[in-house]
Amino acid sequence: VAGINTAAAISISGDGSPEFRINGGTWTSGATTVANGDTVELRLTSAASGGVLHSATLDIGGVTDQWDVTTLSDNTPDAFSFTDQTGVAVSTVISSDSITVAGINTAAAISISGDGSPEFRINGGTWTSGATTVANGDTVELRLTSAATGNTVYSATLDIGGVTDQWDVTTSAPPPTGCPNIGDVCSEGSIYAGDYLGTPLYTTAADQGQLTWGPSSSNTSATSLSDGLANTDILVGLTGSYPAAEACRALGAEWYLPAGDELEVLFTNRAAIGGFITGSGSRYWSSTQSTIFDFRAITFRFFGSGSQLNTDKDTERSFRCVRR
Repeated sequence: VAGINTAAAISISGDGSPEFRINGGTWTSGATTVANGDTVELRLTSAASGGVLHSATLDIGGVTDQWDVTTLSDNTPDAFSFTDQTGVAVSTVISSDSITVAGINTAAAISISGDGSPEFRINGGTWTSGATTVANGDTVELRLTSAATGNTVYSATLDIGGVTDQWDVTTSAPPPTGCPNIGDVCSEGSIYAGDYLGTPLYTTAADQGQLTWGPSSSNTSATSLSDGLANTDILVGLTGSYPAAEACRALGAEWYLPAGDELEVLFTNRAAIGGFITGSGSRYWSSTQSTIFDFRAITFRFFGSGSQLNTDKDTERSFRCVRR
């Protein structure tokens, strides 16, 4: 403070509960006085969202100054990713998993483009394809109508604040033909393995060798006993190596490592299908991670007896791939 030769009144007003202190003393918002040569500092609490101005006005003897504090505007979210889906039915509305928007402190623009009339919804609300905005912590899901032909990829790209992810949805190839009976070789070389929950399953004509399931320390969400396709989609989308599932997917988008209950179909019809190991070393992988021991996966021990158990994921076991 300069230019006075007697005490001058000092007061503060504005946003964010502003206060001042004199000569490094106690913070206050109450009116008092200052003398020539005193030092004065201000403080306030900044706005709770990005890009917002808070102002405090200090008055000393009728002379004022407005102090402006503007929060950083961050509308670029953290990276996000939707799980690609394969082997879906043709001409069907397919929904994605949900992601949570993170890393922004102000509203961010969101838009979608791509195949199959893609749409999104925020926090479980109305499906839309129109541009709007999202806030930090919002959840977003996608949906599109799959292709009308088999083995065809439709893609939707979601853009949030300039950060994008492409979600791929691949239809299943047409089912094999020419194999009406269990054990018959189909026109494209697979074998009709029998039905699971009313849906025909087809398997490879021989074992795919012996590979590990995945890292021993991994813990995944591939826990379905009934849907090996979903399990395999999860495993091939993870960072790391899941050799058995990846080997099945390498045969085509419709091929997968069977879930625990789907593997039971192969066991039940093992004689008609043929080619299985039934003696020593006859443990076959399923794609189902154990829900009791997450570092293990479910296998069938000895295809000759059908005993089911959990085994270490980093052990090499036999496996057969299937498709619907």
